[in-house]
Amino acid sequence: MTAGLFLGLALFAGPGLKGEYVVRENLSYSNSSDPYAKERCVLDISYDDSAEGRPVIVWFHGGGMTGGSKYIPDDLTGCGYVVVA
Repeated sequence: MTAGLFLGLALFAGPGLKGEYVVRENLSYSNSSDPYAKERCVLDISYDDSAEGRPVIVWFHGGGMTGGSKYIPDDLTGCGYVVVA
């Protein structure tokens, strides 16, 4: 319920898009040479190309590092926020 409430507020109060929508996937945030880190220590970022000064939402998905996969909810894409998953 909390996630739904947050999502609803984010959509209602979103700053709106002005530029072209961009998704960058599998950006590594680890310098480790460990194969697990290379596979799992990545994130996706969605934003519009005029995203300077936009609010950022960090989206955590469930799965406890044993199941599921990262994703950005469709309801957050195109709302004017920078979303990091």
